[in-house]
Formats: sequence, C-alpha cells, structure tokens
Amino acid sequence: PVDPRGPASGPNGSERTWSASASGAPAASYNVYRGATRIGSATEPRFTESGLESSVTYLYAVSGVDAQGVEGPRTPMCSVTTGAA
Repeated sequence: PVDPRGPASGPNGSERTWSASASGAPAASYNVYRGATRIGSATEPRFTESGLESSVTYLYAVSGVDAQGVEGPRTPMCSVTTGAA
C-alpha cells in the first residue's frame, strides 16, 4: 500500500484510505497500525476507527498482506488529527 491519508471524520474517530499498491501486486488484506500497535485489518483500502480522543493527532501506517499471509513493509506514518468535541 502507498500514500495513507485520513482526514478526521469527527471528534472521536477517523477514517484512513490508501492506494492499493505501488507495485501493482494485489494484497489480500491490509494491517493498520497506530504508532507501533496493530489496531486492525481491512480487506479494502480503507479503515475507520472510533473511540479516539478529540483534538489529538494520531500516527498511522498500513502494510499489505498477501494471500499466503506474508506481511509486506509498512508505509511511512501519516498523521490524522481528530476534530474538537
């Protein structure tokens, strides 16, 4: 995956999207990380997270996982700031 981005979608949540792959090789799924912690996975190039604090900046990265379960490298971190309450 490349180019993770994500405007805050509200005071307590955010949605991130990314381009599927720089190499064109399809990923079977994606792992989503906030900082160094894996917070979930997705089968489409988007992920929504809720329960976040308002007016806080979070850092995210994404990695692709192939059909055999092999995880590729993580993207560079992108920042998302949630809205004010």
